[in-house]
Order: sequence, then C-alpha cells, then structure tokens
Amino acid sequence: LVERGAESRIFAVMRLIQTRTDNERAELQVLMKHNRREIREMEAAGDVEDIECADED
Repeated sequence: LVERGAESRIFAVMRLIQTRTDNERAELQVLMKHNRREIREMEAAGDVEDIECADED
C-alpha cells in the first residue's frame, strides 16, 4: 500500500508538470503564429523583403 501511495503521488506530480509544459508550449505557438502573421503583413507592405531578412536585422 505504501508503494501504491508513493506511485500515485509521483503520477500526480508528473501530470501537473506535463499540463504546465503543454500550456507553455501552446502559449509559445500562439505567439509564434502571431509574429508570423505580423512578418507577412510587413512583407506585404514592403517593410521586409522576406522572413530571412527579418531574422538577420
């Protein structure tokens, strides 16, 4: 029974870590998508030639 309780606590902690990681990854993807859209708009306006140039500046 002691092993099972410890195992349950370990899995509970791992679930919390996984959830936090998944949330952070999702937030990063949203930011990247937003930035990609912004760069495309800048390209269309002629402010940036292409994405590679935007990274180098």
